[in-house]
Amino acid sequence: MYVTGWMIPASYGIQCFVCDVVHLNSECNGTENIMQCPITYDTCMTMIRYSSDVGKMQISKLCSKREACWTQRRVLSEYAACDANETDEWACVSCCDSHDLCNTNRAGSELGRLPVPASAATAALLVFLWL
Repeated sequence: MYVTGWMIPASYGIQCFVCDVVHLNSECNGTENIMQCPITYDTCMTMIRYSSDVGKMQISKLCSKREACWTQRRVLSEYAACDANETDEWACVSCCDSHDLCNTNRAGSELGRLPVPASAATAALLVFLWL
């Protein structure tokens, strides 16, 4: 939008899918989960955790600031590696800002680089993520 030759910045940030602790990715990707983030939130964050205590993956998606997302990713990687071969606990964080709703399918590049699961049970868990 232009006003007398000046560009006025948009008053909103990126659009992200937003949900808190669901077990299937499809539970988070409906139109009811689309959020227009505040202007200072420029990144979509996806966190996927698995704990043998819970026995299911836990997926959360939210609006974030780029620096906060990358900090969360670094801190979480020190606590639990992003490795689905771990049978007790693992966690992945993905940060994306390339376009609206960039957090549609998964913890982005993180799960895309996971090694092939060592067990059939782990493989089954990963399949359920994409349903």
